[in-house]
Amino acid sequence: TAPTTLEQNAIHTFVIADKASGNWALRDDIWIRSLGSVNGLIGKNKTGVASGGVTWSLDGALYDGTTGYIDDNFDLGIDGVNYTASNANVGYFVKTKPTSGGLTPIGGVYDGANQMIFYGNGTFMNAFINDDTIDTTGLPVLGLESNKVYGCVTDGTTPDLLIDGVISTRNRVDNVNAVPTGQNLYEGARNLNGAVDIYADSEISVSYIGAESGFDHVANNTDIRQLLLDLGLTL
Repeated sequence: TAPTTLEQNAIHTFVIADKASGNWALRDDIWIRSLGSVNGLIGKNKTGVASGGVTWSLDGALYDGTTGYIDDNFDLGIDGVNYTASNANVGYFVKTKPTSGGLTPIGGVYDGANQMIFYGNGTFMNAFINDDTIDTTGLPVLGLESNKVYGCVTDGTTPDLLIDGVISTRNRVDNVNAVPTGQNLYEGARNLNGAVDIYADSEISVSYIGAESGFDHVANNTDIRQLLLDLGLTL
């Protein structure tokens, strides 16, 4: 469906600001979940498919914590023009924090060897790229708060976790693998063997993926927040 006039104006303002910062050219894709169950799946280049328990509102896509997820149809090896294993950038605006216990994936790619994931349970925040080892040793306590732009970026050696455009901590990655072809970016419920039983019961307003080198994360935080405010969200 065609975006409303308000939505068109909000998107127009965002794209202008995003181009001015240089970020637009470095994004392979961006999905504005707050645009609803149809337009919220349509990205800059790829259109995703929602499955299971996903509830849509102005605040974004809310996963039910059991079956809900989105397959963005974004193949890292094919569609990742700017995104590479040594120049990776993926992020989400988290409208509401997960409430479930245990390590809960906010978003990521799962095949047991190549993945990009944020893990958080309200206590730990673990960000890692293209590695199948979770290392929680010595991680600082990070409350997984709502109304934050979370980003995970890497130069091919160590991922940085960014919160609202600022590097928060560095977490270990054991190895960085080649970006796999045939592996899509998922958000929400998905686990290593493809079963829908590990979940993110968080509410995501915006998702994006692209390059890290040259990307202005402070501007990204500002521009995404302004986009959501222009759409009518209360932040």
